[in-house]
Amino acid sequence: MPARQTVATSMRLLVRNFELDLDTIVTQDVESIRERVDLLGRLSLADLVPGTRTLFEHAAAAVRELREPTGAELRSAAAVAALRAEQGIPSDTILLGMQLHVSDALVRAVRYCRASDLPEGVLTAFTGALHQWSATVSTRFMSAHRATLERLAGPRRGQRDVVDQLLHGRLKLAELSAAALSWLLEPGSRVYAVRAHAPTQSGRRRLRDALVRHGGPGVLEEIEGDVCGVLTRPPTGLADHPIAVAGPAPLWDVPACFGQATEVLAAARAFGRTGTVTRADLALELAMLRCGDLGEALAGRIDPFLDALPNTEELESTVQRWLLSGLDVVATAESLHVHPNTVRYRLRRFAEVTGMALDHPRTRTEVMWALNHRNLRGRQPRPVMGAA
Repeated sequence: MPARQTVATSMRLLVRNFELDLDTIVTQDVESIRERVDLLGRLSLADLVPGTRTLFEHAAAAVRELREPTGAELRSAAAVAALRAEQGIPSDTILLGMQLHVSDALVRAVRYCRASDLPEGVLTAFTGALHQWSATVSTRFMSAHRATLERLAGPRRGQRDVVDQLLHGRLKLAELSAAALSWLLEPGSRVYAVRAHAPTQSGRRRLRDALVRHGGPGVLEEIEGDVCGVLTRPPTGLADHPIAVAGPAPLWDVPACFGQATEVLAAARAFGRTGTVTRADLALELAMLRCGDLGEALAGRIDPFLDALPNTEELESTVQRWLLSGLDVVATAESLHVHPNTVRYRLRRFAEVTGMALDHPRTRTEVMWALNHRNLRGRQPRPVMGAA
């Protein structure tokens, strides 16, 4: 029997092994890939198996006959692509899934060839035919996927509403993918959630424009009196307003990041911080806001002594700025526009009045927390932590 005929016959035998157990293979592969690809794991087997089975059937037919996909098979693949777009699966996730399916098929082919003692050339032919089929179908698949996203993006709601829905987790995956496309983002892009504050509407417009210039592609809208949205990188070089960022994360995880950014912005505003800040930058301030009962306990140790004085603003402000300066008396004096000896006197006076020895690191931390808690609950002066 000629070698070519032997390969063709053996190829049919090899493919037959797949076809005899196709339902089980498809289900096992889909289950395995759902475990390996986070976004696919959010969809059920019922969502994924039917379309995947169709592609497996077409691949088996083309590889068995060592041919290109037919027009009908490509149209069927395009229909599966449209379904995946409507399910909100981004293109890079689809390509990864297809690559994993091909890899799993090759592993099975090796096992079948060994079990059936098929000629060595069969596996080489099978690999080449499967890769050729995958390349052709992937091109058509991506084209149909993008066309579906563009169609879905057509009747979408106003941009401000869409951004609000994105940030609060009320967008379906398909809507999210369509919106991302309209913002010139891939649905699988990793982005930073942003929430920034300016006190006036005109200031918020200017801040939004500056954030886009300094933070790359994305989308920002005025929501709840702040500038909110997503950017592909953290904005830099903006020091006049508090700008909270969290991430990066895929678009479908933006709501969790936006929750973090909202909390960070609240801390930044409470403690007078400006510029771009993250949760790590304001970890201590966030702890102070979250643990008000601890702050109350610490403040309670100095309240009776400070409240008995007629005016403690200068005393408290001096201690805070000295702590922030790294215990630098000269720097503290310069920031307060007083003589260094004045700073030294106020530090001694604070220790005498409260009984808190500022030469101990633990005591200094407790004092900073206590003073900031006094400020946060409405006592003077305003919080200055992180703003020397």
